Amino acid sequence: MKVKFIAPVLYAQGKICKHENSYFAHNSKTGANYMVRVCNPRTSAFTANELAKQLLFKTAVQNALADMRKSGEEREAIIASFKAQNQYKTLFGYLVAVNYKKLS
Repeated sequence: MKVKFIAPVLYAQGKICKHENSYFAHNSKTGANYMVRVCNPRTSAFTANELAKQLLFKTAVQNALADMRKSGEEREAIIASFKAQNQYKTLFGYLVAVNYKKLS
């Protein structure tokens, strides 16, 4: 029998497999690892209001991606407005929030 050493995993993020109800997260600032288990997964269908919110968020993400692809003066204006704020750490997160506020 051949034994192979496998280095320990420092942390995992997300789901291990699609059938598992456990989610893992790692906080890079503190080094803490978290695990959350979904005990009561949803079995009912989404309501019309929930579907509308999902569509609104999906549209905001698509608009943010379109904004990310812009070039020239438009892109410079987007980056300047991103740098002028402190709330969002990533340009993409900022653009999703801005587009979501415009749509709602």
